[in-house]
Amino acid sequence: MADQFTVPEEYALSFRRILPYLAAPLQKNIRILESLLLYLKLGGEKMARIAIDAMNVTQRLHDAEIKKQLREQELLNDERREDLDEDEDEGEEEEENQTDVDAVDKEDFEDDASD
Repeated sequence: MADQFTVPEEYALSFRRILPYLAAPLQKNIRILESLLLYLKLGGEKMARIAIDAMNVTQRLHDAEIKKQLREQELLNDERREDLDEDEDEGEEEEENQTDVDAVDKEDFEDDASD
């Protein structure tokens, strides 16, 4: 069900005047637009602009929190990758050491067989 948002004609000019000051992602949110219209009805353009400033700050803080979480997740992923790379390197070193031991054992065996 699509919600319809309409601005009464007496507030249309003021609403269009203040709407560009609202952050773009918020301009699509019907609940935000309805609350903005309510501020406009109750306190005029001045109160609506104050509300817009508060909404924009809240949106910026929300965006910053999301970016922070993404950076933290990337750091965790990088640490996990480094740990995996270290584990793989250790496994390769163990295989090389085992190959060296096998080669020495084989040489000893060949020396013993030739005697």
